[in-house]
Amino acid sequence: MKMKNKNFCQTFRHALRFLGVVFLVASAAPAMAQSAPDTLRAGVDYTVLDPPLPTRASEGKIEVLEFFNFSCPHCFRMQSVMAQWEKTNKENEITDVALVRQPVVFQSAGGHYARVFHTLESLGIADSLFRKVFNTIHQKRILINSSGRLAAWLDEQKLDGERAAKIYDSFSVNAKLNRDARITEEYGVTSTPHVAVAGKYLISPGGAGSLNRMMEIATLLVERERKELARKAAAE
Repeated sequence: MKMKNKNFCQTFRHALRFLGVVFLVASAAPAMAQSAPDTLRAGVDYTVLDPPLPTRASEGKIEVLEFFNFSCPHCFRMQSVMAQWEKTNKENEITDVALVRQPVVFQSAGGHYARVFHTLESLGIADSLFRKVFNTIHQKRILINSSGRLAAWLDEQKLDGERAAKIYDSFSVNAKLNRDARITEEYGVTSTPHVAVAGKYLISPGGAGSLNRMMEIATLLVERERKELARKAAAE
């Protein structure tokens, strides 16, 4: 009986050591992923934009451009991925990356939800309400794709719905929609979501394989651009 107990204890200790190793490897995986070497393949993991396109990030910032449509369920799911990506950047004190949100406007579509974004942008509340708009559409199943619906929704938020209704079809918003259509075409975006880095690289969920992988690729391309900028600065 003592021999059996001894064998059992030894087996149990071996199992604990094995589980400890597994736990350490699993817990190290995120850090390993962040420092993974750049083994990305052009034409597979991302598309090269040639020539590079202008960016809107301020000087010294690397632009990450998020193409989205409020009505897109994949874009809705993308928001949790983007939130985690932004959180990781903040925790790692990364300050040289600028996330720019870009609504898509296809020539065949009316761009109603692009109007919603630019109306909120004009009111200075696009950032604070961005994810709330997604939640309203996809979780609460409430459409806000007209000036009246947007105004009513904003009134419920104790915000200025009447002012929003006036901005919705304004000259400035129409001009921004024309710009959105041009940018969507220049980048060759035909579906959402897509992500572009530094005006040089375009990442699609189809090419990446998943929404999470899209942002892993984006992170590696940001690092690539960071090194390129450092190299150019050192050469000057």
